[in-house]
Amino acid sequence: HSTKHLGLILDDCLSWNIHIDSLCSQLCTALFALRRVKLISTPEATKVAYHALFECRIRYGIILWRASSNNNLQRVMVLQKRAIRVMAGIAPRDSCREAYKDLKILTVTALYILEVILHTHSLNLTRNNSHGRETRHGHNFNLPAHRTALFAKKPSYAGAKLFNALPTQLKQLEESKLKRGLRCWLMEESIYTIGEFLERAIEH
Repeated sequence: HSTKHLGLILDDCLSWNIHIDSLCSQLCTALFALRRVKLISTPEATKVAYHALFECRIRYGIILWRASSNNNLQRVMVLQKRAIRVMAGIAPRDSCREAYKDLKILTVTALYILEVILHTHSLNLTRNNSHGRETRHGHNFNLPAHRTALFAKKPSYAGAKLFNALPTQLKQLEESKLKRGLRCWLMEESIYTIGEFLERAIEH
């Protein structure tokens, strides 16, 4: 059994499988349109079409459905890579990493990281320096103890954990500058997985 609410399809098990089925169907339609635009228009117009027809659908509700299975995530990423290859004019088996950077487009995982961190940052959660003590990790959010995987997938918890892993120079940014700073950093890194994000963040 499933129900649709505000454009998101919820099933009894919260697996998001039905929602991802619907999303992938929409992305396939958008991919067809993107190929047509590429044939008759400029690279700039094709990129505008990508954001309007493709990325906006991926972005919608991503802080919720991204918590589903890795298989669901891979299905969306495969379609996004096809779109990137169309825009970049590269072969089906060629790597997309540099194309993401050249086009200045965020991967599905990077979109999730951006959206969930900005969501959490807007909640004004308790930080380590809330008592006025300036410490090395003073900008970090406090992470409540938990015992379930479901709790760890909550957007507020996941976002706080990812924010805490950011390079210090990003965590120090004011809210008005965080979105731009984080977006630029993610574009440069071309991140495919959360594991890659954590590794790159440590390196910085």
